[in-house]
Amino acid sequence: MPDWTTLTPATEALPAQVPDTPRPDTSRTDAGPAPAQAPAPAQAPPAETVAPLPAELRPAPPAADQPVPPDDPARSSKTAEPDPDWHPTDNPKSTLVPGQMRSDREEVPAPFTKEDADKAEIAEARLRSSRSLTASSCQVYWPSWFEVCGAIRDKYNSLGGPASFLSYPTSGNILNPGGTGERVTFANGPIYWSAASGAHPVVNSFLHRWGVHGYEAGWLKYPTTDEVVLPDGGRRQEFQDGAIYVAFQNAIGSAIRNGPLRDKYNSVGGLAPGGTLLGYPIQDQIGLPDGQGQMDRFERGVIYWHPSHGAHPVTGPILEAWSATGYESGSYGYPTGDEFPFNGGVRQDFQGGAIEWNPNWSIDLLEGIPSAPDARRQQAVPDSISCQMNPYKSGAAEPIVPGGPLWVTIVAEVGCSYPPDVWIATLTLWEYDGSTYREVNQTVDNTPPDYYDEYAVAAPCKPLHQYHVEFEAQGFHGNWDSEVVNSDAQIYC
Repeated sequence: MPDWTTLTPATEALPAQVPDTPRPDTSRTDAGPAPAQAPAPAQAPPAETVAPLPAELRPAPPAADQPVPPDDPARSSKTAEPDPDWHPTDNPKSTLVPGQMRSDREEVPAPFTKEDADKAEIAEARLRSSRSLTASSCQVYWPSWFEVCGAIRDKYNSLGGPASFLSYPTSGNILNPGGTGERVTFANGPIYWSAASGAHPVVNSFLHRWGVHGYEAGWLKYPTTDEVVLPDGGRRQEFQDGAIYVAFQNAIGSAIRNGPLRDKYNSVGGLAPGGTLLGYPIQDQIGLPDGQGQMDRFERGVIYWHPSHGAHPVTGPILEAWSATGYESGSYGYPTGDEFPFNGGVRQDFQGGAIEWNPNWSIDLLEGIPSAPDARRQQAVPDSISCQMNPYKSGAAEPIVPGGPLWVTIVAEVGCSYPPDVWIATLTLWEYDGSTYREVNQTVDNTPPDYYDEYAVAAPCKPLHQYHVEFEAQGFHGNWDSEVVNSDAQIYC
């Protein structure tokens, strides 16, 4: 394709018509000399008339779902406002006529100059008067003098022309490196075209993220759609080898490749991710250090892909446990299947084993224990191991040695159906003076309970103060689980 950014100079436009020269009168037959004729009156040049722009080339009204530029200027491609009042020039002049140009009648919008506007008007007239195929496929949008041609012109008109979010052209058609397609730049972003993908604008966060990956020469290649507005207000744009998602106006945008990982994402709601299992991508898809796998991170989880095991999402507590072991480089390796229900909870298989989690817990009130909802809980641990935590088995305010000062001592208890692999029990004693809580002592025990165990914490007892305990238990048996309960019972000094 030629480079349409070069405009034919105005001096090459069609010349103005010259009036006919008066001819002598030969109707007289007498021999005498013919009387001298009076000079003909001066004639004004005929008015120049240029055909109006055909209706099919007049831009459509802008659509309601125009792209919205982000607040962050680093991700916005907007540099100018659209012109909702734009219209093609009526009967444009094909040569510069001082005082009679459109720029003499109308204000020229910034950043264009009168010189730009006059050049654009002459170009409009030349294109409408020409019968060449090239001219019929191009258009000029006063006061910008650049010619926009072919499929890019048609797309620009369909979006609303200068009234659209793109505003005015700032270049003509530019041939992309390697001859793979063309682009035209506008004040607020470009339109890219290739024979395989068609013509589509790329602006704002999408343009920024696409540029990070090398534009059409990168792995995403050419856009195949405009921005797609999603039900929750987010957007995505499709490219030949992937897509870019923008979750909200200020998001930076994240790119995902076409292939098995994206196929899995689409299968769990990826085409409209708001409120789905994973949500929007929050980083670009990347290759992993072993040179085999790929992963992408989303608002509520990840997807990992391995050529031997496929692509599988990992979310929630199982993801938390798997991350603690080192993800795919740890002992569990890559996921080999999706999460599935198991023993009232869920389980997911990995190369090096399985991770199970049971999310169920229930309130279990026991006789003699204060009847606060959190006084005693049954905390489920994977592999059918459950532990009951009682933050207040007993308590007293008494001297440690006869005749000595009072100490407050509170004993907590726990009972497990089977000893966990790892156990951390933390008992914290809190003091309250009527207005402020203060931590006064804490005990930590890392020994897994042998079905049943007790923990105690003590501190000096101050008059007119009250004390209670906070009991936190963390266990690992298949994955980490934890619970924190506070005693409802108080000891007063």
